Amino acid sequence: SAQMVGGLWSKTKPRAEQLLAVSSAHQLYVSEYGSPSGLPIVYLHGGPGGSTPRDVSRLFDPDLFRVVTFDQRGCGRSRSTDRLQENTTDALVDDVDAVRVALGIDRWAVMGSSYGSLLTALYAARHPTRVLFALLHGVFLGSHDEVHWLYEGGAARFYPQQWALFVSVLGDALSDPQLSTSRLPHVSACHAAVLHPGADRSHPPRESCTDAPPEAQVAARRAHAVAQAVLLWEEEMETLVPEPSASQPADMTAGAQIALHFFHNGCFLPEAGALPELEAARDRLAQIPCAIIHGRHDVICPPMAASKLHAAWPDSALRIVEGGAHALFEKPMRSAAQAYLAELAALASGMSSKRRRCESGSSAQVPS
Repeated sequence: SAQMVGGLWSKTKPRAEQLLAVSSAHQLYVSEYGSPSGLPIVYLHGGPGGSTPRDVSRLFDPDLFRVVTFDQRGCGRSRSTDRLQENTTDALVDDVDAVRVALGIDRWAVMGSSYGSLLTALYAARHPTRVLFALLHGVFLGSHDEVHWLYEGGAARFYPQQWALFVSVLGDALSDPQLSTSRLPHVSACHAAVLHPGADRSHPPRESCTDAPPEAQVAARRAHAVAQAVLLWEEEMETLVPEPSASQPADMTAGAQIALHFFHNGCFLPEAGALPELEAARDRLAQIPCAIIHGRHDVICPPMAASKLHAAWPDSALRIVEGGAHALFEKPMRSAAQAYLAELAALASGMSSKRRRCESGSSAQVPS
């Protein structure tokens, strides 16, 4: 049976992998870990424009869970002809159910981090009969205020030097008269730089073209510099204690393009984000057990969003983690997530022993 190593389950290769076509433009990279007969749980990564964290499958006991992970549209190991085509919050929520159907799963637990927590909440509201349990971490609800906090000077109050560096990379772009009407000028400036007219939007990206005209090369270099600045700005704030970056994604521009595409378009949600829809779905959410964990010192997504979600989701449990920030794998946050997963594992263990009894023809009745 599986062993714990350094607070995580031992590393295993995926049990199954596939590219799942969800539209003419997109194929999602889907992988499965753990036991085929275990409690199904899907993990929804953050971003928008992130990818499945390397060790996320190791949070789950492989003897008790059937773990599903997938890279969202245009992300990670997924493939697309145009990573921004049909790439909206609604499409990403629909994709969660497309993965469920493709894998022949009736009901599953859903865990989401950061932007993935937004997808988790909307998925539960729209497909309540499919969700056994919801676990949300580092809550983000997609409102204008949350994006404004992150990119227009709120978080900057905690990280002034990093903010100064970010703004310096944008340079003259911020004085563009077209930005004078933008409610999110820094987002708009980044969006214009990273999604310049000649930007490559295929995923994985094409080989960079060295014989492009000089102005195209300048635009591409600038796009790369701004994309790097965007990702570095968020990365600096992930953990409470700064950590040297594990690895830069091979193509930073891809992730930044997607993030800016979403933020520039208000996350394809109303001004108040997902909250109005979640409040209207209160009766449906009430049927789903939910745990919310959020770092006290999360500067990327301040705890206010978690508090609002908790108020909107009847009987949800909210745990604000002292000493936690935004990153899931920093010890205080990981421990909090694992405590809820242990409760879920107990449920899974009960389900598997019930199934074994049914298969062996035992007449013992276990309340479901």
